[in-house]
Amino acid sequence: MKNVRLITLKNIYNQGVKDVPSLSKLSGLSTRQVFRLMPKLRRGLSLKRKPGSGRRSKLSPNDKRRIIQLARKDDYRTSQDIANEIITRGSPEVSSSTIRRTLNQAGYFKYVPKPAPMLTRKMKTKRIEWAKRHLDTNWNKWFFRDESKFQLYRCGVQRWG
Repeated sequence: MKNVRLITLKNIYNQGVKDVPSLSKLSGLSTRQVFRLMPKLRRGLSLKRKPGSGRRSKLSPNDKRRIIQLARKDDYRTSQDIANEIITRGSPEVSSSTIRRTLNQAGYFKYVPKPAPMLTRKMKTKRIEWAKRHLDTNWNKWFFRDESKFQLYRCGVQRWG
């Protein structure tokens, strides 16, 4: 997306639009970005970042794989817990935001599970009545194919998924 905007910016500049506010509005980039790119535009240089520029990652590919395994093993684990755990396993100390970024790049995102509808008082009494009616039933003769999950209280715990 950004490469398209950079190409658009260069095309607009080459068509004769030279002021920063107009270039910003037409290209969709911020005025600050356009202002910083103006020297490159004037000299006719490429607007792409140089390969290898930027800080190198503290985490090796093995460290990243370990982070993903820990999140997959226990999806309720917080990023801070994972950061503490990888330190004990010999990886470098990193922040919880680095853990989140690594997991996001691997396709894992934190989410709160969709809330299930709570049981109403009427539903609870019906279940109790049904259980009392079938107290003497011999359940060895029955075969259940469906299992339903329900929760008594709302859960706002986030999971990796």
